Amino acid sequence: MVLACTIFEVLREVSAEEIVSRLSGYSSARGEVEFMGHRVALGARVREVAETPRGVSGVFEETVLTSVSLEGSVWRVPIQYQCGFRFVWRKGACYLLVLAGRRRARRVAETMSYALFGEGGLVSHVYLPPEKLRRLYLAEDAIVKQLVVSDLEEGSTVVLYGKDLKTSRLRERLAGGRETYVVYEDPRGVFGVSSWGLVVALSDIVEEELEEYVVERILPLVEPPP
Repeated sequence: MVLACTIFEVLREVSAEEIVSRLSGYSSARGEVEFMGHRVALGARVREVAETPRGVSGVFEETVLTSVSLEGSVWRVPIQYQCGFRFVWRKGACYLLVLAGRRRARRVAETMSYALFGEGGLVSHVYLPPEKLRRLYLAEDAIVKQLVVSDLEEGSTVVLYGKDLKTSRLRERLAGGRETYVVYEDPRGVFGVSSWGLVVALSDIVEEELEEYVVERILPLVEPPP
């Protein structure tokens, strides 16, 4: 099963105790709709908030309306999704790990910003510059499977697949470009990592293992966005 984790940094100082207090029972209502004879509340809520040895964990749940087409008609149907999240601290900084892809994770991060601080924009995405991505895929124990390189001649982007993507000759040809996504295999599994803090586990691991990998391997490389 493919698992995704998107990394954000909390830009204002906050403690684990404050996070638990402010998120416990938090909900944000956006009205109601009637569906199959029931009133369904729209909006987001946070569940199962608890301190852990690593920081604070919980579950984010959101109910939204989506459009479904059937036999020429368009129906507005409520759907609910949920994902886990973790707040962790490393070297004086607080990070939010959202176990979801970037689009959904951004919604979680913005909700967390309002829930914790009463305003948006205080839980921001992180950045992995090309030189930090190279530490991952050029490691001795890594096998590179895919590279996405941007800002080559005339602003072009290339996607490379192969078995020999670590050669010095290839790196010379890509000089001046900027790696934005890499897929590699190391002793822990197969991972895809983007420059904007998305980590995808492409091998069979569980959420706890992905969280541990992100904390140990990826967080030391992140920087504020340029």
